[in-house]
Amino acid sequence: MDVDGVLNAFERELGPSFMTVYVVRWPIRWQPAVIDRLRMLLLRPGVEGAWLTTWLEERWLLDELEQVLGLDGLMPHRASHPAVQAIDGGSRIDSRFDAWATFVPESQHWWKLRAADVLTDQLRPARFAWADDELTLSTRTPVGRWRPGRTHNQLLLRPDPMVGLSEADLRRLEDWVSEGHGGGEADAVGILVRDLIDGLGPTLVAALAGETDLRLVQRWTDGVAPFPTAGLRERLACAHRVWRRVAAAEGDGVAREWFVASNPWLQDDTVVAAIAESRLTEVSIAAQALVDESWSG
Repeated sequence: MDVDGVLNAFERELGPSFMTVYVVRWPIRWQPAVIDRLRMLLLRPGVEGAWLTTWLEERWLLDELEQVLGLDGLMPHRASHPAVQAIDGGSRIDSRFDAWATFVPESQHWWKLRAADVLTDQLRPARFAWADDELTLSTRTPVGRWRPGRTHNQLLLRPDPMVGLSEADLRRLEDWVSEGHGGGEADAVGILVRDLIDGLGPTLVAALAGETDLRLVQRWTDGVAPFPTAGLRERLACAHRVWRRVAAAEGDGVAREWFVASNPWLQDDTVVAAIAESRLTEVSIAAQALVDESWSG
């Protein structure tokens, strides 16, 4: 997955579904709802994420990006880059890229085409999906197998760079991943709910899910209970993302207290109540405010 034009939208003025945060000096305009669905996808057994982006030149920036977007631990692979910079200012040239490698996506020597070949040769994935806003710029040149489109074994997406990866793009990706693997999303929900129960306990998880039957919530972890609705899956994914974000920054104890305390960013409601009411954008803003140390509570 690319970053700029995919997870980071280029349009400066976007609607209320977007948030803006900074990774060092770079503004990231992202959609929490899209990231939550992406998290659910990456939690499925057998699905592994990989970065293929110019950000690989300064790899330490990706660590912070993952934390900001709540993707830490879900993007275990990183593609190669022609010249990797060290945080102390040094540089390492990757000899697997020849002298013709270019950063011009219209060229058949675009560095990402070579990086995609190296990555797939290393990982040998059974299937491979690639999202990059510059993919179709190479259609006039021979780019081998890396042409946007869909087959059973390969999906190449070019999002609109002004708005980035959309929920429609995510639906295409989810449908493609689910081909022949119908239980994958149930397994992802189970992993997500187990994490939340470990952090918050079953009573709070049931409350944010709007359920009164604790046994039902516990059974979600086994994938045997009635499958949560799409709206409930969105609430659980949001809770999981903000829990991990706040716990990573402030610790588990503060994160649990934050979920149940009156919050000025939520009109003095609790995070649990706001999630139960599907006020997910407000919850994302409140979590970022706490991490940025601008929360007054």
